Amino acid sequence: MNRNELISLSASVVDVVSNKIEKKFSQPKQKENKELAKRCLFLCREWTLSREDFTDNYRMEKGLCKKYVKENLVKQTPYGNLLLNALFSVLVKLIIEWIVENYIRNLIAK
Repeated sequence: MNRNELISLSASVVDVVSNKIEKKFSQPKQKENKELAKRCLFLCREWTLSREDFTDNYRMEKGLCKKYVKENLVKQTPYGNLLLNALFSVLVKLIIEWIVENYIRNLIAK
């Protein structure tokens, strides 16, 4: 898939995954989780835009995207070391996994 195709597909995938985020984290008490999920989705899109090409190798692309999200989530948050410690918590791992999986799966499927 070339860069232009990837960019246009990414926009539609972001819309699909955004809708899933809204449904999954619809309760007011889930506001922080929703914000984290949206941040992860933004980082997935950013990762896509930085790519020159994209393969249909789901495992490889998912791994690369997840690594990018984890690394940049810590850098781009005001929580610093607190988030670094929390990054390894079960909940944060599950949210990152869920977002990256939905994003990459939808990107490859299109």
